[in-house]
Amino acid sequence: MEPVYESDGCIKNLIANLESQLEIHTVLHEVLGRENQLPASCSLGELKEIHSIRDFATKRIFELERDRLVIMETYKKEFRLKANISLKDVIQQSKGEDQKKLLELRQSLLNLIKEIRPVGKRNAETAIARIACFNEIQGVIDKSFNRTSTYSGKGIITKPTGACFLKKSI
Repeated sequence: MEPVYESDGCIKNLIANLESQLEIHTVLHEVLGRENQLPASCSLGELKEIHSIRDFATKRIFELERDRLVIMETYKKEFRLKANISLKDVIQQSKGEDQKKLLELRQSLLNLIKEIRPVGKRNAETAIARIACFNEIQGVIDKSFNRTSTYSGKGIITKPTGACFLKKSI
C-alpha cells in the first residue's frame, strides 16, 4: 500500500474544482445558446433572465478559477517547486486514475471553451447592434421633444404644439 501524501488532497481538490468548472461552463454554454436564439423582438424580461444566469455563471467561473490557482499554489509549496506549475505539469506528475481523470477534465474544459468563444462573440455583436438600435430610437424620440420655434403664417414666431410626426425624405 502506497503512503498518502498531502498532494493527494490537492489532487482531489483539483479534480473537484475542475468538475465544478466543467458543470458551470456547461451552464454558461447553454445560456449563451439560448441568448443566441433570441429573436430581435424579444422582451426585456427574457434578456434580463438570460443575462442574470450568464452573469451568475461567469462570476462562478472566476471564483472557481481563483480557487484552482490557490490549489495549484498549495501543490507547488508541498513539492517545494520554485517555478510556476501548470495543470499540464500536475497531470504529468500524477499517476493512475487521478491522471486519467485530470486529463479527461482538462480536455473536456478545453473543448467546451472552444465552443463557447464563437457563441459569446456572436452574442456580443448582437448586443452591440441592439444597443445601437435603442440609442437611435432614443435619439429620434429626444429630437421630437426638443423642437425649435418656427415662423407661423400669421407672422409670429411660435413653439410647435401637439403631436410630432417623424418623416423621412426620399
